[in-house]
Amino acid sequence: MCVLYLGSDPERFRAQRKQRIIHFPLLEVVPRSLHSTAMAHILDDLPNYTHSIFTSKSTVWILRQHLRALKNIFAIGKSTAAALEKEGVVPTWVAKEETQEGIIEHLRLFDWNEESYVFLPRSALARSALENFLILQQIRHQVCDLYDMQIKSIAPPSLDNIEEIVFTSPSTVNAFRQFFPHPPVEQRLTPIGPITAEALRSYTNNTQFTAASLP
Repeated sequence: MCVLYLGSDPERFRAQRKQRIIHFPLLEVVPRSLHSTAMAHILDDLPNYTHSIFTSKSTVWILRQHLRALKNIFAIGKSTAAALEKEGVVPTWVAKEETQEGIIEHLRLFDWNEESYVFLPRSALARSALENFLILQQIRHQVCDLYDMQIKSIAPPSLDNIEEIVFTSPSTVNAFRQFFPHPPVEQRLTPIGPITAEALRSYTNNTQFTAASLP
């Protein structure tokens, strides 16, 4: 029996499991142009940001040529931190809880002032928890929608011989739902993290899950 992994990178998950892992990414990252007028304005301010928040490996990859201009970098978790380090940039902080709320707990500890200026690159589909926090705390910030997530034009994955299906984000849940409007009943459904678990509960009509975590 096999595990079907729907996220973009199964390596950390693969290290935890002895079963065969079938990698079937449902989504692809579609970067937005860094040369548009609006994006150029945001990038011109790179030296002025006092803090930067990276919430995915994709933001690291898209901005890899600009990383060294940034200061005081937050990473949402170990995977994003590893992507930064691969580019030669060590994050100043790594959230223990790999969610926007985990980063917010760090941000609450800081003594923000009128000189503070936060750079928040993200997916266009990102949740608004971080942005809302910065607004409520009246912290100057710049949101940058760097990329879109698009469902791949592929045939639905075969669930034959699949024992477990692993969802890595609410977007993977939504994409899977496009292929399978009714949740499968013969496979165990495993979300990575509490936010994905909430999306999976909605898909399966409030079935309770124990969200998996990555080392």
